[in-house]
Amino acid sequence: MMDSFSWAVYDLPTFGQGIVVCRETRVCRVVLPHEDSPLDRIAELYPNAVEGGYSREVARLIASKAQTGETAGCHPFVAPATGQFLDKVLKECSRIPRGEVFTYADLAKIAGNPRAARAVGQAMARNPLPLLIPCHRVVPSVGGVGSFGGGARLKAWLLEREGATVTAA
Repeated sequence: MMDSFSWAVYDLPTFGQGIVVCRETRVCRVVLPHEDSPLDRIAELYPNAVEGGYSREVARLIASKAQTGETAGCHPFVAPATGQFLDKVLKECSRIPRGEVFTYADLAKIAGNPRAARAVGQAMARNPLPLLIPCHRVVPSVGGVGSFGGGARLKAWLLEREGATVTAA
């Protein structure tokens, strides 16, 4: 049986449009508004995906929940299977509570490799489900919000919505 993929656009005011892709009733990809040519990216990754379907409902949910900072875990998703360390980092990242931030070093330690802060940063950059797996809650030890696929402004906005406190860089 062939998997059925669908996609839909969600809108984050002042940041633009992103895309969510679902396989049946599970989210498998979230493209942030800041990414270049999101529709081209979806066509490349999911050539048989159709617009609408279940993704439309999830897109509405993501847009609504982003306003209150409650996107993480707001919908079931297909857990990425990308490699042992990356999978562990993403799993631990998904457990970071709303309103809290961890440093890359904190997450490396929790994932079982305290010297892998840079690898954690790379894992966050490759997170296929930003907003649902809250990589925006992972910040540099030196302060500030650090990098984010949707841009530092979006990351700061999300953290503010969640009530997280981030030290200045």
